[in-house]
Amino acid sequence: MPTYEYECERCSKKFEVNKPTAEAGKCVSCPSCGSARTSRHWSVTIIKSTGLLIPNPDLSTGILARHGGRVSVENSEFENLDTAIHVEDGQVKGQNILLRGNKKGIVARRSKVDIQGLDIQ
Repeated sequence: MPTYEYECERCSKKFEVNKPTAEAGKCVSCPSCGSARTSRHWSVTIIKSTGLLIPNPDLSTGILARHGGRVSVENSEFENLDTAIHVEDGQVKGQNILLRGNKKGIVARRSKVDIQGLDIQ
């Protein structure tokens, strides 16, 4: 289950909440003062790779792995990209991944994809 980071706009308290990606957009109250005026911040994303992982400077693709590349992705969100995850001749394992507003979600050619907790919006 992903961990989301929040900050209270009233008392400036920073806190974390664990909840399913399906509930990511739901309002969260501050545990210190009870205010519903909170804002969500980007959490740390865990990405591990071996082989060839190609960063994409134009940000049209979230993750691009080729030629035997193996990528592990956890608690991640990919939004408004041409392709969220693209893997060729490789392997992607992951859990708790949210794909929102992407033209293509996952493109896999001659590859193994094992993702648990995938939410596509």
